[in-house]
Amino acid sequence: MLSEIEKERNQKVWGTFTIILSLVLSAATFIFNKYFLNDQPLFFSVLLGGFWIIVLSSWIAFGNLGSLIFLSLSIFSYTLLLLQPVHVFIQVYLFGIITFWFILAWYMNDFHSKISEKNFSIETRSEDLNKLINENNQETSKNRALKNKIESFSKLSNVIRELSFTITMDAVLDKVTTYIFQMLDKGDVCSLYLLNENMRTMDFKRYLLRNMSKSIMLNPKTRDDFNQWVFQHRQPLIVNDIEQDFRFDQSSMKEKNPPWLKSLIIAPLITGNKILGLARIDSTEKEAFTIDDLRLLMILSNMSALIIQNAILYKKTEDLAVHDDLTGLYVARIFHEKVKSIVKQFAISEKDEKFSILMIDLDHFKDLNDEYGHVIGDLVLKKAAAIISDCINREDTASRYGGEEFGVILMNKNHKEAFVIAEKIRKTLEARHMTVRRKMITLTLSIGISTYPDDALEGDKLLKIADERLYKAKELGRNKVI
Repeated sequence: MLSEIEKERNQKVWGTFTIILSLVLSAATFIFNKYFLNDQPLFFSVLLGGFWIIVLSSWIAFGNLGSLIFLSLSIFSYTLLLLQPVHVFIQVYLFGIITFWFILAWYMNDFHSKISEKNFSIETRSEDLNKLINENNQETSKNRALKNKIESFSKLSNVIRELSFTITMDAVLDKVTTYIFQMLDKGDVCSLYLLNENMRTMDFKRYLLRNMSKSIMLNPKTRDDFNQWVFQHRQPLIVNDIEQDFRFDQSSMKEKNPPWLKSLIIAPLITGNKILGLARIDSTEKEAFTIDDLRLLMILSNMSALIIQNAILYKKTEDLAVHDDLTGLYVARIFHEKVKSIVKQFAISEKDEKFSILMIDLDHFKDLNDEYGHVIGDLVLKKAAAIISDCINREDTASRYGGEEFGVILMNKNHKEAFVIAEKIRKTLEARHMTVRRKMITLTLSIGISTYPDDALEGDKLLKIADERLYKAKELGRNKVI
């Protein structure tokens, strides 16, 4: 197919050729009419007909412009012929040709009018078609956006379903950080912060990196301007360019922030009116995030806050089942389980290992409770528990065995070593006097010791022996270790 430029060039060449040819034929017609018409009228007629064929072909080449040009040439040629003496049939022929010309011109004008109407109709339909195409593109874009939203909500549903079965804090924090980073894949660093127990500062808990060195998170900042802004305003934050945001002091931005940080989004983790922490995504590119990204992070943060709150409640419930609510020591059930577990472990061990049990009881605790009340009694129990915890090692186990009685497992300690630790506990408590209602109170302990395997090879027997020695210490006057 010829291009539009080539077609236009061909039309010009053809039109120029027909103009020259028509001028030559006009001159030939004039000369022939003057000298040879009487001898060869048929040839004259053919010559004149050829002239009109050229006129028509030129019209096709040049369109309306060509018709105007050759109309002028025709009138000029006719004038030359009519000024000469010619036969009647020549005049009739010329009159017929002129009539044919104007009829053809009228027809072609009508034809062009219809063509113009068709072109206008085609243009109108083209416009309508373009509108339909644009509307279709818009609908396609809307459908694509809707599909993306459906996929996002589907992913969110899967995340919620999986996280709902996660209850331990470590697992929750790992999964929350992972899912936030997966759902928002524009950032380079995803980090999670939680408020510590004093509810004033945030602890850095988890982070994930995308194509970045781990060295950038060696000293994470928990109190930078952006985190503090979200914590104080309790609102999400988007910063498209940290060097241009008027909300923050630009004079110190370069000093306070790493050079790679260009933009970020942060959302608070809030349940009810309580803020638990922050979820944050940083980027090395300016304007990396949109408002839709921030909205998605808010949804994920709200969901994560509920799950983290559930994990906190579960941890508290678990602690209550394992630890005594008043003293913070293990409950008696855990103490019994640990004794049995250690006995089994040592029984199959090839090493000559030992451990000792202390059964501890506060002397005259009932009398103290009756005289000063349960509030003072609770304070005494807390004080005794703290002293016991301070006097033993990290691998040892202390428990509130029941009432004013405590149990301690001393790992890798024989009877003699256990006796030293027990004396330390007894003397420490005795030296710590309490003043109640302007009266000084001295607290004392009675302690019984049993050692594996010297005293027994079974956990229940070890506990029984330690308990018997405890009561023997009481019978001998209390404030003793046996």
